[in-house]
Amino acid sequence: MRTFIDKKEYSSDIFTQLEQAETFCYNHINVGAEINGLQRVDIPEIPLDAIREALLNALVHRDYTNSGRDIKVSIFDSYIRILSPGALPPNIRYEDIFDGRSEIRNKVLAKVMNKLDFIEKWGTGINRIIKACESMELRQPDIIEKNDFFEVKLYRSAKENNNTAVNENKHDRTITDDKRTITGHDTGHDTGHDTGHDTGHDIDELINKINKSIIKLISKVNGEMSRDQLQNEVNMKHRETFYKNYLTPALEQGFIERTLPNKPTSKNQRYRLSPLGIKIRNMINK
Repeated sequence: MRTFIDKKEYSSDIFTQLEQAETFCYNHINVGAEINGLQRVDIPEIPLDAIREALLNALVHRDYTNSGRDIKVSIFDSYIRILSPGALPPNIRYEDIFDGRSEIRNKVLAKVMNKLDFIEKWGTGINRIIKACESMELRQPDIIEKNDFFEVKLYRSAKENNNTAVNENKHDRTITDDKRTITGHDTGHDTGHDTGHDTGHDIDELINKINKSIIKLISKVNGEMSRDQLQNEVNMKHRETFYKNYLTPALEQGFIERTLPNKPTSKNQRYRLSPLGIKIRNMINK
């Protein structure tokens, strides 16, 4: 029997799912630090670039035609496993993915992600994952195609691996669970079938799936602002309603972040757009 320490299931828009999954992984791996001048720099045991690239790969290349299968992200003692439904396209061999060859299954979603700078260059994702792990002298990731699924294993630090190698096959202590799910349900039809649509149109569709209250709040954020300032900007009189309909969901979905995340109730607390929130605002303003 496996014991789950934490479990989450996400079924919101693609951007939110990506941010939530990345945050979930970050919160369940070890994070060291070094001092650079007067600043403390956090160093996760697995590069965030590798985690984010693997999640992007799963979201963009998964098979959305089968709504009963979801992306699973599991965090074990010695590795993170990202499992995505859908084997490689027929024209792509396993060896090809390491040579930069790529065939896009979900053309609309891939174009949107590329236009928003989530994807830098076609066919480079797998090698970027490998190089990011090599840069931290980690074990090379396992890239596996099996039974109509595509799997990426990102191994944790060498010290962590040595300490848990005995238990790896039994998964006696699973940091999170086997059912951590990114559903991608809202974009299945667009990405799986309507590949002839204009990219700009599909960006608009993705924005339309974000709650209008959150869109309004995103458009009003200017630098770092207090809660009172934000509440006034959206013309809300009641604090509870503002928290419920605007600020809390924007924080939970990763569009807005606190300047003092470890002191949420501080009188000096301010709020600003996250990198994802900035992308959404730029899209709105185009």
